[in-house]
Amino acid sequence: MADPAALDVAWQGWAPKPAVQPIRGPEAGLVMVRARTDGGGVRFNLGEATVVRATVRLHGAPLAADSVGTSYVLGTDLEHARLAAIFDGLLADAGQRARVLAEVITPLEQAQAERDRLRLAEARSTLVDFFTVSREHE
Repeated sequence: MADPAALDVAWQGWAPKPAVQPIRGPEAGLVMVRARTDGGGVRFNLGEATVVRATVRLHGAPLAADSVGTSYVLGTDLEHARLAAIFDGLLADAGQRARVLAEVITPLEQAQAERDRLRLAEARSTLVDFFTVSREHE
């Protein structure tokens, strides 16, 4: 999931900004999370998750044509969903797509990869080799 603060910084630095018109939301609600036993078995309702959705219409400079962006974000952060919808709309515009990928998406992916790497390293540091532990008692 994209860091809301990073999205806000990216949007504040975006120039020129298109006009943003809300179509729906942002609004919070619940979705049913479904799962399967053994990955392919019978489906069952796991529980509900809170999500925020937003749909915006972007128009004006620097867009070639009007664009619509939509987002669904886990949690209750209304601004996060609005910003995600704005960048989704910018991605839909051919003239803005490369810029969004270079200035927003790629840095967010790199930051997420670094967070994942750190969490993996932390998890690996707690790894116990039970085979070695059991051999010490023989």
